Formats: sequence, structure tokens, C-alpha cells
Amino acid sequence: MRTPMPFVHHNNYPIYYEYHIAEEGHSKETLVFIHGIGLNLRTWDYLIPFLQADFNVLCLDIRGHGKSSCEESIFHWDELCTDLYVLLRELGLSEVHLVGHGLGGTYAVCFTNRYPRLVKKLVLISTLAFYPAEIIEQAKQFRQTLFKPGNVRPLAEHLIQLITIKPLSSPAGSLLMDAYQQARFDVYFGMIDLFLRTEPVEDLKLLKLPTLVIAGELDVLFPHYLSGITSSYIMNSTFLVIPDASNMTFIDEPGHTATIMNDFISKDSHATKKINTDDPWVNIIQAKVANHIMEGRPKEVPFRKLNVQLMKGFKVYVNNSEVLHGWNQRLAKRLFVYLIFHPSTIRENLYNEFWPETNAKQSSNYLSVCLNHLKQLLKTDDAFSFLVVNREHVYLQGEIECDLLSLNEKMNRFFAEPDTSHKKHIAEEIIHFFSDHVKFDIYDNWFLETLDTARGKLRKVVVWLILAYEQSQEEDKIISCIENVLPFQPDYLEYYDQLIQIYQTRGIRSLASKWIKKKQQAISEYY
Repeated sequence: MRTPMPFVHHNNYPIYYEYHIAEEGHSKETLVFIHGIGLNLRTWDYLIPFLQADFNVLCLDIRGHGKSSCEESIFHWDELCTDLYVLLRELGLSEVHLVGHGLGGTYAVCFTNRYPRLVKKLVLISTLAFYPAEIIEQAKQFRQTLFKPGNVRPLAEHLIQLITIKPLSSPAGSLLMDAYQQARFDVYFGMIDLFLRTEPVEDLKLLKLPTLVIAGELDVLFPHYLSGITSSYIMNSTFLVIPDASNMTFIDEPGHTATIMNDFISKDSHATKKINTDDPWVNIIQAKVANHIMEGRPKEVPFRKLNVQLMKGFKVYVNNSEVLHGWNQRLAKRLFVYLIFHPSTIRENLYNEFWPETNAKQSSNYLSVCLNHLKQLLKTDDAFSFLVVNREHVYLQGEIECDLLSLNEKMNRFFAEPDTSHKKHIAEEIIHFFSDHVKFDIYDNWFLETLDTARGKLRKVVVWLILAYEQSQEEDKIISCIENVLPFQPDYLEYYDQLIQIYQTRGIRSLASKWIKKKQQAISEYY
């Protein structure tokens, strides 16, 4: 039996899921399936019939995939893991087995480490512990050249031929094409960036539960020997290669995949006989090899770093050296900030934003001049380029830190956090962003709309934090909180009322009068 068109809402984001209940008299164990990047829960359709008689099966669409929506394209694992936590809580599931494919496997690992009591066993399909960062960046850039707004087919065809042996014209090929066409590709590329910010090896080392690592014999994207490396980092893992299957073993060989999953999940982990030996050489070599695997890891190519300050005046640091001059020439500041907030944009969007009244040829010439100037501002001592320009896309690469982006990410974490004490701590970190005077000097409409959205989120954070302080009778913290955020939200009259009430209750008339006057000034200025 399958539940009809259900959604669970988390922070106003609908997360779509389907829950298949096992037949009467069979296991009440629940399998939770997390699909790979750019795909959706339909990709499990070939596997589920082999399992649903014996298990409850829960599938979900990750944010920005399938029928699950989102606003942002920049994610953190905390948010995604809380999505799944909220779903399990909604369904009353306290113990499950997690199954993840590709980046969905990384998702499953992150969730397990955050909520270990909820996960009994883990199955990772074509999930990697390590892939060189520069290779991922190159693959991302190549895929961006294939992606055409409004026509995802060239990129989708390329990806489908990498992940399955099924022909494009087959039912499985059509299913995958539909999945890619449903996906948001700003989210797709944002998820690649999330993987680049992840330390999978360290997460794998933390796993204690029984884990099955599955690879396809014919996988050209993630060759099976790399999945073997993934398995080697997990203390209690089993590694199996499925013949005649590529990356999506559950589409190429669903019956075989289901059989080994069923055997693994049904097996009593405690009943497994451990083979011991008195041979000292065997014991020593096992210990040394295990230690070498657990401590060693391939060296990663270090990212170059851009640090961008927007909230207290505009400043940019390239590898910790401030770029002082040139920002007020050739739209450099405006163009640079736009690219920070639009991780992958096409040239036409830039034409429309910066030269809306100019024809395409002139706009193209203007953009080329501006991009060349910006590239010079961001140049490094070596040949690395933070700014990537190709025929279709313009984007920034490397490690980018921006205070306003960090604020927005922290507010998203606040809304995603279910634990009250952690939520309060995050809220206080958010307020700390405003400990100094906030000053913006970007006035483009899109940026002002971004600030309005941030103000709306901040208002909810402040209201929640004030209520928390009221419950714990911490009036001084209420005062400090409001005084910090008022310069960013001077038109929010309820803040003035809160301070006036506190000072009137304390009998401090001078301060109450001060805030009454400030409120009157705000009314005359903003209303």
C-alpha cells in the first residue's frame, strides 16, 4: 500500500515522500531511500517491488529535486538532515535502515552521525569517500557548458549514459530523463559545491553501525575500486560488487541489488562469527594496515580563498590580501556581488541585469570589458582564476566566504534546528553579526530584495529569542539583542515598544523617553 501524494512541511518547504507499507505478517523494519544528485524518488521504482513485501519502504525527494521545493541553492548538511529527521518524526519512525545512492549516500552518512539512535544499518550505493577537488571542479565546469536554461536534455543525456547501462530510449532512460528535467540545476550545482565542502573520510570514520557498500562492476563514473576505498574507512563494513551493473545498480540489476540488501539487513549482526588467529604476524599486519587506512588520505589540492565583507562596508580579500582599488570601475563591485549570490549564471541574465536597454551585441562587448577588469582584480600569484567565463556561463570558483551569505546560512540553520537549546545558541550567534554598525553600499534592486528577505528572517529570529529571554527573565539580553539589530531594522516599531516597556517597568524614565523619541523619529521617517 502506498500513501497518496503526501508532503511534510519543514520551515515552509514541502518535502515530498512516498511510504509503502509491508504486507501483513511480514517484517515491520523500515528502509529509507535517499536518491542521488539531480534525481528523485522515482529512481527507486525498479528496486522497490523486490523489497516491499518484506519491508516498509520510505522514499523522499531531496530539497530542490522532484516534488520537493526550496528557495536557496546553497545548502548545509544540518538543514538536509533536519528535513529527514522531521519526516521520520512525523511518521513516528524511531529506528530505520538508511539506503543512499551517490551524494544521497553522503547524505545518509551525515544523518547517521547526527542521529545515530535512529539508524540501525546503512547501505551505500556508489558513494565515494574521496574524489580530488580539482577533478570535481573540472567536471562541474564541463557540465555547466552542457546545461542550457530551458533545455536540460544535453546534460541529462550525458549523465544518464554515465550512470546506467540502460539505453536512453528504454523505460529506465525515460524515467531518469524525467527526473533530471524536474530538478533545479542551481540546486544541482549547489549540491556539488556542498560535496566540495564536505569531509567524507572523517564522517565515514565515525560510523559504528553495520554498513553495506555496493558498487557496480561497470561503473565508469565511480569505479568499484574507489567504493572499496570507501568501505575501508568504515569500521564495520561489507563491500560487494554487482556484476553487469553500472553506477545505478538498482536500475541495472535490481533483483541482485535487492537480494544482497535483504540478506544484509535480515542478518543478525551479533551472530556473525568472527575468525580469530593466534598468528602474531597476521594480527600485527591487520592492525598496521587498518591504522594506515584510517590515518592516511589522499592529499587534496588546496582551494584558493576569497573573503568578502558586505555588512560593514565593502572589502575583498584574495588569499588574505585586501584588494583596495578598482572596485568602482567598470561595474566591478556590482558584478562581483551579483556573481557571489548567483553561483552559476548565464550571460543573458547579466545583460538583462546591467544593460537592460542595450542590444545583445553591445551588451556582450560591455560584459567582456567588465569581466576582464574583474578578472584582473581577482588575480593570484599563480595561474589560478577565481572567475570562470565560458560561452554560456559566468561564475566564481574556489572557497568563497561572505558575511551576508554566512548570516543567511546561519538563519537557515536556526529555522532547521529542532533542539531548543541549540536553537537559542544559533540565534545568539546571529545577533552577534550585528554587534558593530551595519552598512551596505550596494543598491541594485536584486540586492535590496535580498536584504528585505534577510530582514524578514531576522525578525522571526529576534521575536523567538526575545520570547526565550522573557521565559528565562533575561531582560538585559533583550535590550542588547534589540539594540544590536535596530540599525538593520530601524522601521520595526515593536522593537521600540519592547525597550520602552522594559525601561518604564524599571522606572528609568530618561531611557524610556529616549526610546519614545526614537520611535517617533522612525515613524516620521519610514511611515
